[in-house]
Order: sequence, then structure tokens, then C-alpha cells
Amino acid sequence: AATAGSLTKLFALARSRRGLVLHLSAHAVKTEERGLGLVLEDPSGGPHILWRSRLEEFLIASGGLRHISLLVLSACYSEELAQVFIEHGCKHVLATREKVHDSTARRFSTQFYYEMATNNNLLGAWRSAMQALLIDPDGTTAKEAEHFTFYGQHGADGASLDTLCGADLMGAGRCHGLPWAGQHHLRHFVEGSSFLDLGLPSRPENFHGRSPLLHSLARTFYGPKGRRAVVIHGPRGIGKSAFGVEFAHFVTAPGRLFSCSPLLVRLGAADPGELVAALEEECDSLSARLSASLGLAAGRRGCEEPALCLAPRLAAAA
Repeated sequence: AATAGSLTKLFALARSRRGLVLHLSAHAVKTEERGLGLVLEDPSGGPHILWRSRLEEFLIASGGLRHISLLVLSACYSEELAQVFIEHGCKHVLATREKVHDSTARRFSTQFYYEMATNNNLLGAWRSAMQALLIDPDGTTAKEAEHFTFYGQHGADGASLDTLCGADLMGAGRCHGLPWAGQHHLRHFVEGSSFLDLGLPSRPENFHGRSPLLHSLARTFYGPKGRRAVVIHGPRGIGKSAFGVEFAHFVTAPGRLFSCSPLLVRLGAADPGELVAALEEECDSLSARLSASLGLAAGRRGCEEPALCLAPRLAAAA
């Protein structure tokens, strides 16, 4: 998710290493009083508007963005923001000059990155993506092709995916493999593949009208007074299970409150003892998975190992 926290981390990373390609997908708003604002998310998934004036102050304080070789602003009216990022050091910025539909933005991005992955240069990839929109069978998509702009075209005809990611400077490998990228800098970011393998049930179809409740429940967990547990109850058949699945997908999206960290436990017993036993079993399984992912030695059970202490603590809390 595009949050103030994730942007802060990325801009800090931009000071320490070269060859960053950043794709920012968000909404934007425009008002007479405050001008243009980028709609980010707060930790509970609600809107948080970063106005242009505050963004410029932040970029000045951050020391510039000269190590971001390509910034793709997938947001309406982002042409105005593109100028700001160019002024603060970004070499190449793609943006939109007007409002575009989400489907158009996805179609453009899909073709653009396909072109880059097949060794087209940056300028050629941008042009090919616009041509793909122009021949799209959907008339609205075709009309919106002209809204995609490119700032910093100088040298773009010689920029490839490798050079944008700094492979020519690091002297090894292709960008998408990141063998040279100093991955210890990236440990606080979530790999997209982890979100695709969360083990959650499929999202309910035609699930509408519960957005306020999703945000309200997420805020219940957030902050210094946030709760550790919430019980959803009601008569049979009103959609409790469907809401639970939708909420799990919502709050575990990358960058949100429980980023990429769901645990689904199905409890069929009504006896409190059986419920605690089932929770202990699930927590033991979680501890084993955490131990494996953290590379902890097998067989160690002391509480100096935080992951191994998780199960008894969770069971006690339950």
C-alpha cells in the first residue's frame, strides 16, 4: 500500500543506493483551496492526503531523489507532481495530465513493463504502451492514451531496464534478479510474491457496502489503545464469515496493518478447553514456520528465541 511510511522508507533508500525504479499507484484530488494532493493510505486503510506543498517540504528535507532513475506516477492529474519530482532529482518520470480510469492505467502499465522486460528502451516502451491504448477495442481507453506524459526524455532512448536499475554500475546480473542490490537494505519491504501465497480463502464475490465497517474494525486494532482481539458475532447467515475473509484480505495487503501476516484457524468446537487446545496447535505450527523462516536452530525452546515463545503467549492470551 502507498503509505507515508512506505514512501519515507523508499526515499531514505534513494539516498543510499542507485538504480531505483519506483511505481506509485494512487488516487489524486484537486481543490481550489489546497491544490493537488496525493491520496495515500493510513495504517487502517483509510485515506491520507499528502498535499503538494507538504510533499515539496518533505522532498527538500530528504535531500533529493537523484538515485531514483525512473518514477511511474500512476495517479490522475500527476503531471503537476511529475514536475516536482524532476526538480528534486528524478531522472525520468511518467505521469498523467488528466483523470484516467483504473482499467486504462493497468493496461498502460502492463504493456509498458512488458516492453521494458523484452529489452525495449525506456522511450520506446512509453510510446509502445500508448500505441497499445490507441488500438484498444474499448473507446474510453483509446481516448485516454494521450493523457500519459513523459518528463525527462533526454537519454531515454538509451535507457534499458538494466541501466535504470544500475546493473551497468554494479557489474552483475539483471535488474529483476537483484543479485547485486544490497538486499540488506530491502529487508523492511514486502516481496509481492509473499502476498500471493497467504493461504486465505478466496474473497467473497459481490461483497459490497461494508467499507466503513472494514475501516472501523481496522482502526480498532491501531494505535497505542488498539485492541488485541475482536469478536464478530450475530445470527447465523448474516455474513460474518464472508466479512471475516474480506477483512483478512484487506488488512493483510502489503503495507497495511497486518501486512502479509494472516493466520486462519477454523474452530469447530464449543468447549473452551478444546478451543484453547486448537489454538495452541495452530500457534505451535506458526512458531515452527517462523523458526524456519528466521533460520533458528531446530530443537531450541528457550525464550531467548522470540518466535518460539509466541505460541504459549498467544495461547495464554486466548
